[in-house]
Amino acid sequence: MTIVSSGVISINSLVGEYGGSTPHSMNEYYKGGSLVLNHSNNANVPTSGTIQLDDFYGQSNAQPFDATLAGTAGTSSSPGGKDFPGTAHRGVNTNNISFIGSASSFGSWSDQTITNTSGGTSFTVRDFQTNHSSTNNASVQINIDGNHTSSSSFSALTGWRFIKIGTTTYFDSNDTHGVTLQSSADFGPNFTSTRFLISVANNSNGSNLMPNSGTFTLTLST
Repeated sequence: MTIVSSGVISINSLVGEYGGSTPHSMNEYYKGGSLVLNHSNNANVPTSGTIQLDDFYGQSNAQPFDATLAGTAGTSSSPGGKDFPGTAHRGVNTNNISFIGSASSFGSWSDQTITNTSGGTSFTVRDFQTNHSSTNNASVQINIDGNHTSSSSFSALTGWRFIKIGTTTYFDSNDTHGVTLQSSADFGPNFTSTRFLISVANNSNGSNLMPNSGTFTLTLST
């Protein structure tokens, strides 16, 4: 809830937005402290020095960006062949987009939208999955709606580097990864997406496999 942009404001206005312990005082409410988050929705709040109630007009502790995805994990497999082993896929894939295209859809999203780090651009995530064979660690991929092949990496597009569940990292955009357009001609008439794929050879977190069942929340961070 945003603090009023004009009119009456009091210490209780700050308590309602940011919390705090009694007896309340202004020095609880520096930006970047334990109560007031350091982001653009608190742009007028000082981090040190003089602080007054007027600094809080129109401010909000709500994050200006969306950095989480949520869903129910599933699994599928691609059959092996002469030149490649069978591959197990874990996570969410709602459009048959996989490292080896014959895998079926699996899992589901309850929240599949994120924003960039500034909160100014929204993205719809089509799939996030690890791809693991019996002979090696996993590759990992994320597919985002639209043609974003002008971006050199996932972090160049979104500003986010890591994708994690809790403290476990599944995707690190600093790992070398391919950026590929998934065209409607390949995957049906209804969408185009861009795949960011870290191969087995380049995946520094290749031993971390997405869950194959149950609900999960992915958190993006810089």
